[in-house]
Amino acid sequence: MANIAYEPVKDALERVKTLSADEEAQRLAFVRERALHDEASLTKDAETRGQIKVIIRQLNRRFGELPDWVTEALHSALPEQLELWSENILFADTLEQVFEDNDI
Repeated sequence: MANIAYEPVKDALERVKTLSADEEAQRLAFVRERALHDEASLTKDAETRGQIKVIIRQLNRRFGELPDWVTEALHSALPEQLELWSENILFADTLEQVFEDNDI
């Protein structure tokens, strides 16, 4: 990169070097990255909770009151399992069939 002749790129690289050496800029960048990561995690958690809520409503409507093992399974499931189970609701004749292991 030392052979870069285009002046705007040289200026940008020099600015990056300056910012990289600034401890406060590094701290702020770290804090920003952590906040972005936390926001993404919270969003994913909210989406999962929403998906579980929908599955519970569908199961209640289809099979009536749910035993405790169902809600426990839903709350400990991987996203892939939740997706599979939500599809299984369409074809299952029993509650147990919804939760059969279909090679996740």
